[in-house]
Amino acid sequence: MVYLIDASVYIFRAWYAQSPPLHDAAGNPTHALYGFARFLSDLIERRVPRFLAVAFDESRGSGHRHALLPSYKANREPAPPELKRQFALCREFCRHLGVAEFASSEYEADDLIGTLAVRARDEGLRVTVVTRDKDLSQLVGRGDRSGIDRRCGRQHSRCPGHRAQDRRRAHEPLRLARGTVRRP
Repeated sequence: MVYLIDASVYIFRAWYAQSPPLHDAAGNPTHALYGFARFLSDLIERRVPRFLAVAFDESRGSGHRHALLPSYKANREPAPPELKRQFALCREFCRHLGVAEFASSEYEADDLIGTLAVRARDEGLRVTVVTRDKDLSQLVGRGDRSGIDRRCGRQHSRCPGHRAQDRRRAHEPLRLARGTVRRP
């Protein structure tokens, strides 16, 4: 079983849910990092995944979807600098755990997860997509499990005919998936 995690939804959830906010010794907010680290640690402890990858969004305003439709996600405010800093710390946390983490300035986490899911299935592995983003339910195939919380969905992206990445184009970000860590 391969667990593919959409990091952004859990980082944003921790950022907005933690009250009062946590800070490090220098006064920098750390509550998004804390919430994400706790979520990921709990998942690893409970599920003991053999294969695990975490996908992060870095393509805000610069990816292939924006080239196709400039108004894509125009209704979203950019993340505050204090939160952007914590995204980098969450990626570092994954690396310290030995968990494969992926991000791209061209592709969104959804695209990376879709690519990794196709690649895992091609290797004969079952997939569990762990997210709160109901759009990712399109990636769940026969024999897969879904960790999608259908009660929570993000606001629509203002993209007509919004769909997950076309499977015929899934090979494009494969070059990013070469270093997937296998957990013992």
